[in-house]
Amino acid sequence: MKSSNHEIWSLTFSPVCLISPDKLTSVLACSGYDEVVNFWDINSCEVVKELKPKRLYERMNITGAMGLTDAQKKTLVSLGAVNYETI
Repeated sequence: MKSSNHEIWSLTFSPVCLISPDKLTSVLACSGYDEVVNFWDINSCEVVKELKPKRLYERMNITGAMGLTDAQKKTLVSLGAVNYETI
């Protein structure tokens, strides 16, 4: 199991779920602050699928960007942008 310090915001249970072409099982789905939805196989207690949304600025390189304040750069980095000047 994955360890997380975030609280769960939503939780749902499906008594019958097709998690692969040949596997039918019961699944628990949960999501939280990290915006990731995990699907847990009730029988094996393992995550069988993870859905993670793409972040809008993921891997955007803002190194050398001009006209941005320090606050704007910090915000973009927190949203997934990369600034090699501060690494």
